[in-house]
Amino acid sequence: MGVEEMLVWTRELFTGEGSEKFRIPENLLNYGFEIMTSNFNKAKDGETRKMILRKILHTKEVVMAGIEIMEKEKSVEWNPYMVGAVTFAHDFGRFPQALLGSFSDTKTGFDHASEGARLIEKKNFSELASMGIDIKVLAETVRQHSRLEYRGKEVYVKFIRDADKLGLLDFFHNDIDEFKVPWGSVTKGAIEAFLDGRLVPKEDLVNRIDVFLCWLSWQFDFNFAATRELVESRGTRDYILEEIKKMDEDVWSKVINYQTKLTPKSSWPG
Repeated sequence: MGVEEMLVWTRELFTGEGSEKFRIPENLLNYGFEIMTSNFNKAKDGETRKMILRKILHTKEVVMAGIEIMEKEKSVEWNPYMVGAVTFAHDFGRFPQALLGSFSDTKTGFDHASEGARLIEKKNFSELASMGIDIKVLAETVRQHSRLEYRGKEVYVKFIRDADKLGLLDFFHNDIDEFKVPWGSVTKGAIEAFLDGRLVPKEDLVNRIDVFLCWLSWQFDFNFAATRELVESRGTRDYILEEIKKMDEDVWSKVINYQTKLTPKSSWPG
């Protein structure tokens, strides 16, 4: 796929059929297209271009996940333009990172969230204020969206953390073969973090079973009941548990025993 063909494809994803509910400001949309296209153009091989295309698809998945959360979660008076902006912009930093050959912040030494926030802050988006979009808040959502934890109170930071996870879980559930990690025993840090009710840290994602434990641990970080309900309705928890059981029944037993101890507030519904 050439650059022009890629741009046509990308525009269709975000402005074509199925995008009727998207409320992404046009100037932010065009800025995102510029970031995506320029880095696609800089890519020196097909694998890097494939990484960029996959991240563009992820962006759309998160936009759609965000709309689902917005429509289902009634505890917040959402601004649909803010929802569109934060979901569309959250991974701007991933596109230059792709040129380094990995989406691992640790391996590349590249903090994609901070870079994404910088890309937002360097632009003059003052006209977005008329849509109720606060650029400082937008930049902060991008900066905080993938941190291990967030203890602040900004609702749109909490929102993008949920929308990103929901979009990722949908992708992993449907396209697990694209996510290549080695088989092997569970990492001590991964199972300890899970059984302690914590998110599994990225540095403990060594083998396939660690990754599945990480996905299951995301339940500890969901901020909205709507997110938990949407994940549950997709059968994602059962799928993760089934895969863990196939890999290690002892780990699965420990996970099941821990799940039964969770309070309704922290547990996925069901």
